[in-house]
Amino acid sequence: AGLAAWYLGSAYQVRASLGHVRDLPAKNGSVLPEEDFSMTWEVGDRARKQIAEIVQAAKKADTLILATDP
Repeated sequence: AGLAAWYLGSAYQVRASLGHVRDLPAKNGSVLPEEDFSMTWEVGDRARKQIAEIVQAAKKADTLILATDP
C-alpha cells in the first residue's frame, strides 16, 4: 500500500487488505467435487476488520480503484 500511495499522491487514500480476505477452511467439505468443485469460503477475523475499513472508505469515495501486488 505504501508504494501505491506514493505513486498516486495525496489526492488518493490507499487501503490494504493485508493478505487474503477469504480462505478455504482446513476441513473436509470445503471443496465439493460432486458440485463442479464448488468451494465454501471463510473470512477470518483479521480480514473481516480490514474489509469493514475498506468498505467504509469506499462509501465516502467518488472512485474506487482495486489493485493487486505484482
